[in-house]
Parts: sequence; C-alpha cells; structure tokens
Amino acid sequence: EQGVAFGGIHFLSPERVVAGTQGTAPAALLDITTRGAPISYSGAAAPDSPWLSLAPLDASPERGALLVDTLAQVRVWDFRSSERIDLHLRMSGGDGVSNFRAAAVAIDASLWTVAVASSDCLLWGDLRAQRWTELPVPKEVLRPE
Repeated sequence: EQGVAFGGIHFLSPERVVAGTQGTAPAALLDITTRGAPISYSGAAAPDSPWLSLAPLDASPERGALLVDTLAQVRVWDFRSSERIDLHLRMSGGDGVSNFRAAAVAIDASLWTVAVASSDCLLWGDLRAQRWTELPVPKEVLRPE
C-alpha cells in the first residue's frame, strides 16, 4: 500500500491552512474554525504530472499559492477564483531535458523562483522572466556512487 506524502501544508493565519498532497488530488484551502467543507480547491494535476510541491504566495499568502508538478510546470492558484493560471515553464526538447521528471522542488514565492531537481540535473526557474536555467552541478553530486 502506498502512503500519502504532503506537497505542502502552510498556516496562512490562525484560522486558515492550505494543504496539498504529492499526487493528482487538488490542494485545499481550509478554515479550521468552521471545520466545514474547503473554502477553495486548486484543481487536480494531470495524471502524467502529479503535484510535488505547494507554497503560499509570500507577499499575499491569503490570496494564493504556487504549485509545481513533476514536469516542472508551475501553476498560480488564486484562492478567490476558480480560474487557474498556468505559468508555461514546461521543459521542452530544445532544453536538452525532454525526458525531465522532477524528484524534488523548492519554491521561494517571495522571489518568484523555483529550484527543481531530477536524477540528471538541477534547474532554476525564474517565474517572472519565464525561463529555466540548468545549474552546473557535478554529476557525482546528483548521482553519488
């Protein structure tokens, strides 16, 4: 049986928490005081690219969050809207990483940056500039013997 791993759980205020699992299920914004149904959902991830990580927007955590999937696609989730905003930073064959599958993600929402690691490379994504940069990491660091 497979367990559940959190992609992120963050307290936005004493009453509100946003939580998401690694996988295809949508993340949820919850009001802890009412213990009722979620206030908002992020929308599900695609079956071929499940969610890996979730982080609240730093400047306005009560307004939204960033979600990143295994293909290093980034979504802005606005808690006030059912519309999704995809930041098209998807890997492409021209980047030399056409078979890219993320294994770990770190999000710095205050700087709108994302670091994504796979078994072969480490990528840094600048969400404002809409570009990925492969960082020079020795192969022995990524795949120790």
